[in-house]
Amino acid sequence: MDGSVRSNFSSCRTFVNELFDDSAQGGESLFLDIFHSATEFRRQYPHHFDTLTRVPVTFHKNHFERERPAAYMYQRPHITVNPQGQMTSVAWSPPFEAPLKVREEDVEPYYEAYHTFAAVLENSPIQVEHRMRTGQCIIFNNRRILHARRKFTLHNGEQRHYQGCYVNIDDFRNSVQVAYIQHGREDLAKRNGNQCWL
Repeated sequence: MDGSVRSNFSSCRTFVNELFDDSAQGGESLFLDIFHSATEFRRQYPHHFDTLTRVPVTFHKNHFERERPAAYMYQRPHITVNPQGQMTSVAWSPPFEAPLKVREEDVEPYYEAYHTFAAVLENSPIQVEHRMRTGQCIIFNNRRILHARRKFTLHNGEQRHYQGCYVNIDDFRNSVQVAYIQHGREDLAKRNGNQCWL
């Protein structure tokens, strides 16, 4: 995907993104279902898929020039599966990847798998592109949907003001599950990327 492609890497969240003012040129939003892409990756490159379920990557975010300084570090494989082999989460966030900290024999297989998966994402035919307008709000599962924005250009007097916030995805899933039960449904709200094995 062209732009700053990322999926949240540690806590499970639903992302709310609202555009308050946009007079800039460009800046289209891009979205991609990473579970769909990882399923295709698994079908085409099973050995690379296995590598990304086994070799951990380290994510980090160090940002001290803000109201609440951040010093996050989190290590996990890009893809997790449950005992039945079903994907439970996919973490993809290149801007927040720290140097690899793994056994020497895992380095080359990891990077081969990593670059292959990156190409699958970049060339996916199911990317959705949307140009947000002032006042629009997009809500999506940040653990399932990759998001990026194309570059934008500001001219004299133009501005671009986005505001984002997060909703804990487990709280959201709980609300959906309660609604299911209250309406007589017995199935589980699932496939939300929060690493749950159900």
